[in-house]
Amino acid sequence: MARLTICGAAYDIDAVVFDKDGTLVDFDQLWSGRMERAVDCVLAASTLGPTYRTPFLRTLGVGEGARVIPESPLAVSTIAKLGVVASVLLHQA
Repeated sequence: MARLTICGAAYDIDAVVFDKDGTLVDFDQLWSGRMERAVDCVLAASTLGPTYRTPFLRTLGVGEGARVIPESPLAVSTIAKLGVVASVLLHQA
């Protein structure tokens, strides 16, 4: 059994389950919110205005109603590949 410490609290764990496809958690709620916050932080730190928010979110994979767009980078790519897509978006802007 492994011991995991998170924010000072220790937990004995037997397994770790990864669920990116929404079987156990609400995929849209979890990932679209994180992507929106990330895009907001990037835009706030850049010279780009808020007009880039929606196009960036759509390209990364967040659609209407904060739903993840099927087959988008957010739905099918790794975090590292999302970073590449975001870098290309910023370079193009």
